[in-house]
Amino acid sequence: MSSRPAPSGAPIRFVDGIPMYAAGEAPADLLTSDQLREQRLRPARGQRPAAYVTAHPDAAGAIRFTALYDPAAAERMRALSPGQQRAMAARRTCPRCGTVGTELIRRDVGVCADCAEAVRRRRVEERRRACTGCGRPATRPYPAGHRRCTVCALYYALWEQGEAGRAEEWARTCPGLGDGHPCGTVTATVAEVAARLREYGGWEPTPCARCAAELDRRAEASDRAWEESHLDPAGHRRREVAGVQAWAREVLADPRAVVLDTETTGKDRDSRIVEFTALTTGGDILLDTLVDPGVPIPARATAVHGIRDQDVAGAPALPDLLPRLSRILRSSTRIVAYNAPFDRQRLRYEAHLHHQARATGGHHAPEYGIHPAAAAFVAGRWQCAMRAYSTWFGEPHRDGDGYRWQPLGGGHRALGDCRAVLDRLHRMLGDPPSHDPLDGYW
Repeated sequence: MSSRPAPSGAPIRFVDGIPMYAAGEAPADLLTSDQLREQRLRPARGQRPAAYVTAHPDAAGAIRFTALYDPAAAERMRALSPGQQRAMAARRTCPRCGTVGTELIRRDVGVCADCAEAVRRRRVEERRRACTGCGRPATRPYPAGHRRCTVCALYYALWEQGEAGRAEEWARTCPGLGDGHPCGTVTATVAEVAARLREYGGWEPTPCARCAAELDRRAEASDRAWEESHLDPAGHRRREVAGVQAWAREVLADPRAVVLDTETTGKDRDSRIVEFTALTTGGDILLDTLVDPGVPIPARATAVHGIRDQDVAGAPALPDLLPRLSRILRSSTRIVAYNAPFDRQRLRYEAHLHHQARATGGHHAPEYGIHPAAAAFVAGRWQCAMRAYSTWFGEPHRDGDGYRWQPLGGGHRALGDCRAVLDRLHRMLGDPPSHDPLDGYW
């Protein structure tokens, strides 16, 4: 046995007598099976792991761990045959430049690191030469802050004028019942809205008396339903499942419904969008693009979705996409997202920064509220697929109140997450899982 250095930390637990260490605290001379393979070694027959080391939790929150082996007890792998050596040499040869490297070519990249960097730089240059509105390439890169062709620049200016009028109408009228369809009753004057904006920097429209009474009635009905769920949990559960199944059928049958997702720089209130995708319920792509957030992407965010600063270099900023996003949101009958409040808040925040900067000459004013144009921008009929799917799945929350949120499993990329939402909607048409959904009610 080799002499082992003392670990930098004590084991956090033992699994079948084998110590488990936190990440970075295991003995330095123990290797994973992949590290053994790099040295042409493999665990011997019957060799047990010498230790385990924890890894990051998976999408479901479960703690993963990796086995570590003592290389002194491992056995050497047999030598490669001539055919295997030729195959390995071919996997180290770049098909683009013919260079034979010391490491294998990544299958998802297909070329060596130098060629991949050259391709990335060419794509960045192509992005900088493309109009952010129509994508038409120009003969030379656009100047900073102006990446629109003449036609799109004119359209953008007209869109800005229309947004101002829609924002004023939104701020003065009743927002309705929260379904994205305002009732149109005027509840404030232009002077009241302007005074509020000067004082607080934001404005929330006031519901009219009729809509306020209806909202109170719905709140009372929700309270009664909560009480009935404890008196007749089985019947309440059947009604819940039938309700979300009917909702899923309505969404999938709606040709104007939109499924969208965003990837961001984090979960904070000032996080920025780095990727946006919108699909129809039939799976057709309405918009799928990386977004330059204008700020560095933190490493913890890159660890989740894999998007780096160099990936968004040359990508359009979100203000350049606002006219296209506006057409998508306003032409839809409903907007479906997994954790819809988060995506709605991110889009509203991006629009708020844009309109607030225009109103203050490029300087962000203190955010005591949301700019009316930003609030009107996301005033559609938003619906949360995560809430509906978790209700259908029926796994009780650990505190016995409501249901546990279910992970999406779309890979944390906007397009993959949108397609995963569509998969969840189709799955909700069937029966929920066989586990007892009433566990935790009492």
